[in-house]
Amino acid sequence: MAKTVTLNFEDHEMKALESEFVDVDAFFQNFVNHRYQLREQDILSKLIAHCNENSISIATGVSAQIDQAYDLGLIAKAVEGSPDFLTPPGE
Repeated sequence: MAKTVTLNFEDHEMKALESEFVDVDAFFQNFVNHRYQLREQDILSKLIAHCNENSISIATGVSAQIDQAYDLGLIAKAVEGSPDFLTPPGE
């Protein structure tokens, strides 16, 4: 299931981005894809280590493996104040 995320920029912010990137949408899509790949690798590493240490069968397919990591409590949705919550710069 695909999700849509909408970003809002002031005109001057968009102009600044357009002065650096030919396709601002593609830039953000690439950023998110890269960030996802890094997070996926981290999650799967944790899952594999946990399953090997505890003799648990690993689910088949990345989607099922990420669900399994949630179900096992290896990962959780980030909430403000949690150790994994990233505070935006300047806040």
